[in-house]
Amino acid sequence: MVIKEMVTRIKGDKGQDMMEFAITLPILALLVFGIFDLGRVVYYFSSMQNSAREGARLGVVNPYQENLVISRTKERTLGIAPAELTVAVNYTCDYVKVNVGYTFDPFTPFMGNVDISTSSHLQRERWLAGNGQADQNCTPGL
Repeated sequence: MVIKEMVTRIKGDKGQDMMEFAITLPILALLVFGIFDLGRVVYYFSSMQNSAREGARLGVVNPYQENLVISRTKERTLGIAPAELTVAVNYTCDYVKVNVGYTFDPFTPFMGNVDISTSSHLQRERWLAGNGQADQNCTPGL
């Protein structure tokens, strides 16, 4: 009697495992792709932060050469095509600020693009590095 009930129950549960797998697979796939994309975002942000810092350092040493700073920043960003980056350089008498932006396109379905941006600013000297003279843009009258 017990064996007959077990055989009947096993035959009735034939597709249950397949159905449970079909329900949980998309959730598991979204979770895995989401973790993968989160790792990519962190990597890209770190690379952009590093290149912004290097660009700002170059801007301190070579003042008022925005094209040089932009090209150095783009070439030092690892993992991202330079054409996909937006770089802006802002000089004041007190600092150099480099902003870097990128639109991230995730692999995870149902997620839109994510804008990643970072900036770095370093303090400037009011003396020109090449000749040691005062910066005429910051100290009028000299």
